[in-house]
Amino acid sequence: MDEVALVWFKRDLRLRDHKPLKHAVETGLPLILAYIVEPAIVQDPHMQARHWRFIFESIDDLNSQLMEFNQHIQVLYGDVADIVNSLAVKYPMIVIDNYEKYATSEVLTGRSLHQARLFVD
Repeated sequence: MDEVALVWFKRDLRLRDHKPLKHAVETGLPLILAYIVEPAIVQDPHMQARHWRFIFESIDDLNSQLMEFNQHIQVLYGDVADIVNSLAVKYPMIVIDNYEKYATSEVLTGRSLHQARLFVD
């Protein structure tokens, strides 16, 4: 596989009107859909059990909707830079679109921005 488009679901846990997902689909590349559980968020005292329940129930619902497209959202745990770098080992090129407010160079430790494209909500 030469290129993939990574869509990082962060706060916008929906499919309808999801601009990063739309942009990624429009590339025509194979998709990696991911929700990343970052250690800092796990340690946030504002994140209670009900928040996590909502997140995981939402992801389950999205995965049910995505079945017809043979897609699913992977839940990954760890530092975003580490996860992106580990994906870069498996996929030679991750196509990235610095969508609006996220996905800056610190996410892409050791990789230049033109080599990776990340779609973030």
